[in-house]
Amino acid sequence: MNYTVQIVTAVFSRFHAQTTSWGRGMMLLFAIVLVFAVVIGEGVLYHVSYFLALVIVGSYVYARLRLRRLDIRTSQSGKVGEATRLRVVS
Repeated sequence: MNYTVQIVTAVFSRFHAQTTSWGRGMMLLFAIVLVFAVVIGEGVLYHVSYFLALVIVGSYVYARLRLRRLDIRTSQSGKVGEATRLRVVS
């Protein structure tokens, strides 16, 4: 089990966006439903897998569009070793 987690972590670390456990669960559910759709051949499972793919891709695009509008500003008036102050302006 630990080896599987390391493989999944290595694969997901290559993506630009960090995935949460909820997102990994959705992708795992998508993979399981898609495998069952191919094995069983039931049309409903194909529709469910299409819907899950749309949800996963749509949520990624929505998150990227929302993050694009954020503006992060730093204050440069600090000394070495002091904590940097960041302000997020939406």
